[in-house]
Amino acid sequence: MTGNRYVPLSMVVDVGDPWVPPHPFALAGPKDWRPPLSRVIFHETIHYWQYISHAYLVHLVEEDWMRLKHFVATGQSLPPGNLRRGFTQRTEAAGFSTQDLMEAHARFWDVQVLGPPLLIELELDAPNRDVSQVLTQAQYEQLKADGKIWHHFDEHGHGVGY
Repeated sequence: MTGNRYVPLSMVVDVGDPWVPPHPFALAGPKDWRPPLSRVIFHETIHYWQYISHAYLVHLVEEDWMRLKHFVATGQSLPPGNLRRGFTQRTEAAGFSTQDLMEAHARFWDVQVLGPPLLIELELDAPNRDVSQVLTQAQYEQLKADGKIWHHFDEHGHGVGY
């Protein structure tokens, strides 16, 4: 999948997969309906919700919109404004940017709605991701074989595989 993103200026969730009819589980139960696609839709929709619910991000989009309007009117491209520069700038004290924090928040919800095992599998299977520096498919399969990765609990509260 390529082109998966939320475009704040147009408020569009862009999914690189071919169009399919909408399904409510894409947001209400992403692990239960086409998880690779639902995961992307859900994740990018989290970014949409972030942008419409935080004044700082609304102002950031407004700043970008003013730059776009200026370009349309004059043909001159202005440099990014203060908010845009600050959004991507990692602070020395914290070591992360506002954009990094937003991505971490969206990934937190990925874990909550999909569960760690399915999310790890989707990451390992995604053609545009390279998580091999963190975890390889072979390492993951070994962890599953060792009983350290499981998908749900049995009636006794023990984790079990598929």
